[in-house]
Amino acid sequence: MITVSLYGLYRLKATDAKYEFEGAKDVKHLLTMVEQASGIPYKELKQAVIFVNGSPIDQLDMFSTKLHGGEVISIVSPASGG
Repeated sequence: MITVSLYGLYRLKATDAKYEFEGAKDVKHLLTMVEQASGIPYKELKQAVIFVNGSPIDQLDMFSTKLHGGEVISIVSPASGG
């Protein structure tokens, strides 16, 4: 089971703040599953700051980061304002 928590604006847009998924092979595949469950477009999710077990995906293999189950994923909307 992979646990996904949404933060920032995504938390407001989605029906739930937390989701659980099975069978995602990598972060890219997981984002398609999050899109289906939350209604947040995949294109928008790809712009998020994403952490796998506390590590940002840009320090891992980005969207090709392999998932095996048991991971905790945080998806944070990009900051905005001025």
